[in-house]
Amino acid sequence: MTKIYLARHGLALSTEVDHGFPLAEQGKDETQKIARALKCFDPKLDNIYHSNKLRTQQTAEIFREVLAPHLTIEMREGMKPLDAIEDIYHEINAIEENIMIVSHLPFLEQLAAKLLYGKQAPLCFDFSTSAVACLEKSFNEHWKLVLFLG
Repeated sequence: MTKIYLARHGLALSTEVDHGFPLAEQGKDETQKIARALKCFDPKLDNIYHSNKLRTQQTAEIFREVLAPHLTIEMREGMKPLDAIEDIYHEINAIEENIMIVSHLPFLEQLAAKLLYGKQAPLCFDFSTSAVACLEKSFNEHWKLVLFLG
């Protein structure tokens, strides 16, 4: 069964501190904690993708270090906060790999809703910074939420 891990970037510094929005120390610490908790569930990741924003790259690197040091992370276009989800949605439904997508709100909420409900709808969980939702595609091709850490 295919699993998709949707992860929101860690807490970033404000633009008043750094215009590049790198992770704050608190964001790094929270992401480390979530990654270590996720490791207890033994995720088997084939790829880790992140948007072109520094904060998602740094978050993806932390998850890679803890969960899958053998992988390289890959920046993907089309995963910024306001990007349309359709291309990624169709790609996810076509693959048989276990991947992690590190991105932003509202992109992650919209993608999760489309995968779980087939349409835009309110989620039953809150993507706080560093949170991870694991969705699994069953044999009948329906996605279900199997784990949430946040």
